[in-house]
Parts: sequence; structure tokens; C-alpha cells
Amino acid sequence: MDKGAVKRSTKNLDTLGNYWQQAKELDSAITAYRKAYDMKPTVKTQLKIVRLMLQDKQYQSATQFTLKAAPNADGGDKAELAYLRGMAYFELEQPANALKAMKTAAQSKDMQAVAGPWVNFLQDQG
Repeated sequence: MDKGAVKRSTKNLDTLGNYWQQAKELDSAITAYRKAYDMKPTVKTQLKIVRLMLQDKQYQSATQFTLKAAPNADGGDKAELAYLRGMAYFELEQPANALKAMKTAAQSKDMQAVAGPWVNFLQDQG
């Protein structure tokens, strides 16, 4: 892509990110997916990026990247982003922020089953 042999498109960047991910090169995968996201923001790509950030222990970046949902995100997607943000805050040892994010996620019936126990756990810790 950098040399012009392959067209820079969302599809090609997504494919490149997928190859980097399969090779366990998480930082390179995140970079490729971010370029695709910057060209055409979708919640599918956003969630993929955040999950990779968590795997790669990029917790602070994950908290920031989940604050604004992609334009096509629905309520369930926003709840999943809140859940992932809560996981990142937990890893950053910020239980108050983790609890706030998990409570937001738990408001969605789709995320209640996974976020609810986290809310209980974090409240018990506080």
C-alpha cells in the first residue's frame, strides 16, 4: 500500500489488519485497523480495535477510544464499548471508573449478564 501497488481502501486496510492479527502482531494490526476506521468509522472495526488494545495491554488507549461510539453504533454496541472501557479501567486499577462504565453497560439487556456480576464485584470491593 505504501508503495502504491495495492490501493489504500477500507477493505484492504481491514484485510491487512486481519493478517497482522493472525500473525499475533497486535500493534501492527491495531495500526491497520485504525487507518481503516479513520477512513470509514464503523462499530465493528471500533470493537475489533478495542479488543486488540486490551489484548496488547494498551488500557489507557482503550479507555479513550471507547468514549465516542462509531456513527453506526446502536444501544447494544455502546453498552459493549462501555463494558470494554470498564475492563480497561479495571486493569488500570481505577475501580471507580470501572464501576461507572460497568453500570452503563449493565443498563443494556444484551450486556446485563456479563456486566452485572462486574458491578456487584466492584461494589463489594469499594
